[in-house]
Amino acid sequence: MTVLTKRIDEIKVALNAGELHTFSNEIPKHLQNVKGLYTVWNRDMLKYVGVSKNLGERLQKHRSGSRSGDKFNIYVFDRIILRTLTQDQINSIASGQLKADILIKKYVQDNYSYRYIVLNETHVTKADLCSIETKIKNEGLAENSKPYFQCKNAI
Repeated sequence: MTVLTKRIDEIKVALNAGELHTFSNEIPKHLQNVKGLYTVWNRDMLKYVGVSKNLGERLQKHRSGSRSGDKFNIYVFDRIILRTLTQDQINSIASGQLKADILIKKYVQDNYSYRYIVLNETHVTKADLCSIETKIKNEGLAENSKPYFQCKNAI
């Protein structure tokens, strides 16, 4: 049993009820180059659980709206934004006149917040982080709180 496995309840509380930070604000500098887990929220609905060796960089990537290498922003576009677009907007994206990443950035900054927990243990491996992330994705943070974007039947 790893140190993180022993701390699972503490981690879940921090990710479920810790301070909520909005994506409309800059990502705090102290999160650069620190590892940890985070959750993304739309009001009180858990949308996403993530892990990173560099929380600041990862959260900034989500905040930017860029789909390149960012599963979260792809989910936002595919499962939320796409269904709201008119045929003219879809045609504009297809022709390059309208950038989907700009729509994602606005949506994320207007609608989503995040919580995080920094994991200072020096011996924590990526496998340890991924194990906790998977556990939260499968079990949720509390009753009926599995992440929307990572549920197999998410619409």
